[in-house]
Amino acid sequence: MKNTDNDRILIKKKHKIFSLNTLFKIGVYVTIVIVSTFVTSKIIMNNVIKNIEDSAINSNSKQSEEMQKEYYDGITNVSHSLVTISDNQEKLEKNTFQEGNTTGIVLDKKGYILTSYTKIKNMEKIYIKLPAVAKKPIEGKIIGIDELTDIAIIKVESEELTPIKIFEDDELKVGYRVLAAGNVVSNNFIGIVTDGIITSINDTVTLKHDMGVYKLIQTNAIINNQNIGGALCNLKGELVGFNSDTLGKKDNNSLYYALEGKGVKSICEYLISLTDILGINGGTVIDDKETGVQGVYIENIKPEGSAAKAGMRPTDIIIGIDNNVIKTPEEIYYLLKDKKSGDAIICDFLRDGNRTTLKININ
Repeated sequence: MKNTDNDRILIKKKHKIFSLNTLFKIGVYVTIVIVSTFVTSKIIMNNVIKNIEDSAINSNSKQSEEMQKEYYDGITNVSHSLVTISDNQEKLEKNTFQEGNTTGIVLDKKGYILTSYTKIKNMEKIYIKLPAVAKKPIEGKIIGIDELTDIAIIKVESEELTPIKIFEDDELKVGYRVLAAGNVVSNNFIGIVTDGIITSINDTVTLKHDMGVYKLIQTNAIINNQNIGGALCNLKGELVGFNSDTLGKKDNNSLYYALEGKGVKSICEYLISLTDILGINGGTVIDDKETGVQGVYIENIKPEGSAAKAGMRPTDIIIGIDNNVIKTPEEIYYLLKDKKSGDAIICDFLRDGNRTTLKININ
């Protein structure tokens, strides 16, 4: 039986209708799959992102807590070795900033304290407030100075001293975090701390008379009246630099300088040695332009020391040792640093304007 044209048309139309329905269903199904996949992927991705963010937050929070602890530990450690220095006991009992107060650093248990010479040079009397609750100020005496580096050494009598640890490794690097710490308010914990990093270790300062070349530490940690005389320390509370008034002035880039720790130790040792070797306390440089007198003025002498036993007195001015002209305490140290017990020196000095010579036997 032959199909008519109408039959063929009908068959084609039916076939066309069947194909559209199928395509429509397939399209709907594919769309649902795509949308579902997208939504599911979006949810999964959001969860992944949230997990990453939560992990980062937790990580940052942990790092922040660790950093806070490092800072707190460093501040706590250095605080035990910082003292407040003043010319008046009452200024040390107010626990607030008082004009003229400055910071000092405990060097050892013998009672030697490092501070800024500039800050104490005009003090008629010197009082020290130790970082201990209910402790009364105690009196101290200057036993040595170095004007170039602004270092002064004060001696106190106390058994309650916590010496600072000096960082002496050669691994000090640019980028290390540091704290500039001071205590001018006689607080039992600490007065002020500024933080920063070491920005350079390329600068130096040269002491006179072959006393050496010492590094300066450049930092963006602020050094000011609140922490001059105090410590530039690492996050362990170890001394990496001394906050000098004369060396610490900021440069044009608002960066500051501190005398590097090993140099500080060396200079303090030669100043202290004048006391230990000769028994001289307070060698002050005299350079009188009118009279032409140059030398080291002796403020105090230990009664049991070598100089006292030889007949030297306070107010004598040392002008020579073993035929070498003496103008600074550094020169005395340079000539005495290799002397041993039993050795002798010939000391020229002025007493009441008259030149005198003594033989001093080293104890």
